[in-house]
Amino acid sequence: MRPGDTECSVLDGSVAVATRSYEQQQRVQDLEHRRDIVNGGLLLTYGTAGTLASWFATRPRTPQD
Repeated sequence: MRPGDTECSVLDGSVAVATRSYEQQQRVQDLEHRRDIVNGGLLLTYGTAGTLASWFATRPRTPQD
């Protein structure tokens, strides 16, 4: 959608179920973008934690006198 467009179709698969104005579509995309950033951050955190846990569990132990 471009700023000059007045409405867009909201699709469910290939079936149009509603229409949105440019401002509504922009708000929906902003919310989806924020949700994607949060989900990506959580996945990165979980991946890093899993990698660190694996590394700590498999590193060689040094004998202590």
